[in-house]
Amino acid sequence: MREIRLQVHLAEDGLALFALWEKFREDYALPDVPEGFGEGGTMRSLMSQRDSVKVVFDQVGTPTYALDLAKVIFKIIEENLLAKTGIYHFSNEGAISWYDFAEAIRDLSNIECDVQPCHTEEFPTKAERPRPRFSVLDKTKIKATFGIRIPYWRDSLKDCINRLDETNDQ
Repeated sequence: MREIRLQVHLAEDGLALFALWEKFREDYALPDVPEGFGEGGTMRSLMSQRDSVKVVFDQVGTPTYALDLAKVIFKIIEENLLAKTGIYHFSNEGAISWYDFAEAIRDLSNIECDVQPCHTEEFPTKAERPRPRFSVLDKTKIKATFGIRIPYWRDSLKDCINRLDETNDQ
């Protein structure tokens, strides 16, 4: 079994994971990735059930849309680029606080919920060590090595929400 190593920045711990392209998983140890943005579906659900939510404003990162990551992994396999080993950072382009990301999810989902900013110290977490305050990844290497264009997080969030809405309408 050959292993592909991709370091992926995910917005939250404990996301529901799903396997990508089962036919490749046996031959290549593909990473599991979150459904949609992971936290996008979780945050939508939470906002639908509550009048208000608190989200940290003092942590900045870049969301990762699973479909965008899946396309990159598929390109690497399909174009037989597996010999280009190494650690590659991947997340969508741009940077945003998790508070602003929650606001975008709410607005794009047309949910009425008061999103309130809070400090990291106010937000309960099970993690033994705190998340870094700035966790934006440099994706120069993966873009140059594999000749990819990475979509901006907001464009991918719109796509994710549209797909979630289509799934919910069925």
